[in-house]
Amino acid sequence: MNKILALAVIAAACSTTVFAQKTGTLYGEAAYSMVTFNDTSQDGIGTLKPTAGRFTLGTVVMDNVAVEGFMQQGLSDSTKAFKTEANVQLEMKSGYGFAVRPFLNLSNETELFGRIGSMRQEAAFKATSISNGTVLANETNKSTNTLYGAGIAYKISDDMKAVVDYTKLNKKDNVDLSIVSIGLRYNFK
Repeated sequence: MNKILALAVIAAACSTTVFAQKTGTLYGEAAYSMVTFNDTSQDGIGTLKPTAGRFTLGTVVMDNVAVEGFMQQGLSDSTKAFKTEANVQLEMKSGYGFAVRPFLNLSNETELFGRIGSMRQEAAFKATSISNGTVLANETNKSTNTLYGAGIAYKISDDMKAVVDYTKLNKKDNVDLSIVSIGLRYNFK
């Protein structure tokens, strides 16, 4: 059943006569992102939830397909106690990437879209002793991940849409990373 539904969505997205979009539209998007970092290793830290801002610039390259580049900047860190021994802090520093965004207009106001691409990101980890505040670990990690996701956009005006999306990054080094974002997309004239 899921395969039939997926094929129907793909067929509808590829239909240029029913859901044609204006090729060449340039748009920008600003979003607030809530990141979920889940360490699944044997001695895993658990789940941390820092936040970030995402800024996207994209263009519609053909009917129902856009290409976009984006930057991400960390906004707040997340800290939690680890086994009553240390406080672990995660801060999303920065990131950038690109994606292909196929989309489908469900109505004049509502758009459903997918996203697949790649992201390079930098995060800082710091562990301090709960008993005396001594820094036990302090490192910055960089990684490149494949991303995929889906979202929905709702028309506010002819040039602006409210956007909500979910993005999942491929699992790497026993870390599950997902992002939920809310924001605004503006079509430039």
